[in-house]
Amino acid sequence: MRTDLLTGTAVLALGCAMAGSAQASDTFKPLWESNLRTENVDQQGFAAAANAVTWRNRVGFQAGPVKNLTFVVELEKTTAIVDNYNSQLNGHTQYPGVPDPEVTELNRAQIAWAPTASTRLD
Repeated sequence: MRTDLLTGTAVLALGCAMAGSAQASDTFKPLWESNLRTENVDQQGFAAAANAVTWRNRVGFQAGPVKNLTFVVELEKTTAIVDNYNSQLNGHTQYPGVPDPEVTELNRAQIAWAPTASTRLD
């Protein structure tokens, strides 16, 4: 949990630093998406039904252009609010499978270079 908080804080701090610089102040766009999801699976052969309530959050930023470069960084965190399910990683094999494991990851890190109006390399 502490690593997640530190990683998220570092990404936001980097984004704020870029937004505050004179060169990047032209465009800075914070990115945030949140998705609450629920799934119920009642499968024959299992003693109990699976009940999953997960919450996925993405946070990041898009900055630039700075010297024809645009930067995008996005982190993703999925948290199980109700974990009465088998995510294939959580060890809850008494429940049917719901492939939505708890995870924290770097979802996207992208640098794009546009040397001319008609040329862009991602």
